[in-house]
Amino acid sequence: MREVFCVNDSVFYGVHGVCVIIDITRREFGGKTQEYYVLTPAFSKHSTIFVPTDSPGIENRMRKTAAKKEITELLDNMKDVEPEWSEHASERKEKYAEILKKGGLKDICGMIKALYDYKDRLLSENRKKMYASDEKQLAEAEKVLFEEAAFALKTDLKTAEDIIKKAIHKSK
Repeated sequence: MREVFCVNDSVFYGVHGVCVIIDITRREFGGKTQEYYVLTPAFSKHSTIFVPTDSPGIENRMRKTAAKKEITELLDNMKDVEPEWSEHASERKEKYAEILKKGGLKDICGMIKALYDYKDRLLSENRKKMYASDEKQLAEAEKVLFEEAAFALKTDLKTAEDIIKKAIHKSK
């Protein structure tokens, strides 16, 4: 069943990150009039995004953001989050793409933990950098987690990043 969103709901919307629904309106674009969610990114107020309310697959791209309780529980139980890892780069890339698409914060934490471990291992072995696909997916996962934590905890992105990295480090 498709989730219905309301004005002032905070949502996570794909590459745009955490957004607030500022309006639901009927507009004409390209000769077609339909209803749209009007979003503004929480951490970049300089853009407006129009998302058709009946967009196919919207439930895979837009979801309600995590509540403060969910974030604090995740941080408190970071030691229980298992790293999501595969030694095979192509398998790992595919698995991480699926995790990012679904947006489950515990799975995203597991992905981040695994990539941090991998990065540390490469550094300790004086080896080259991570694969570009790993770097890209790590950056996407961090964006999701840092933005949601910052929004839920009502803090800035840097503080949220520090809190999460500290929790991950303590969980090792």
